[in-house]
Amino acid sequence: MNTELENAIDVRPASQGMKAVDLLSNPYVTNALRPNILGRDVISKKIELKKTNPTITDDEVKEVLRKEYLERLSIKDALEETKKTLDTDLKKVVAHTLSVLENTAESRAKVQADLEANKEKILLGLTYINRFL
Repeated sequence: MNTELENAIDVRPASQGMKAVDLLSNPYVTNALRPNILGRDVISKKIELKKTNPTITDDEVKEVLRKEYLERLSIKDALEETKKTLDTDLKKVVAHTLSVLENTAESRAKVQADLEANKEKILLGLTYINRFL
């Protein structure tokens, strides 16, 4: 890739925002990775959890199931690995995008705005790519 295009935009603000995204509490990520939890799964898990917490609610059981689901996806480790190389990866995304759009002030501003506006989407996309490579 073209080093000039990689450095055409300062990706650090977007990168810092992405690195601050928490897998378990970010509303966009939580919604995007929401598992399809069946009623029977809630009942089975609730029976198991009532042994140690007799007053557990269905919502609390669903949250436990959601966290278990995320652990099974191995997305947490992939997310942390993605965050380690995020600056470099974002520079590559910027360089590719600007090579398609043309390297103008207007294009750079649009790409910068898109990075900021789509932090979670970009982070999840890069995480999925890294997970499967």
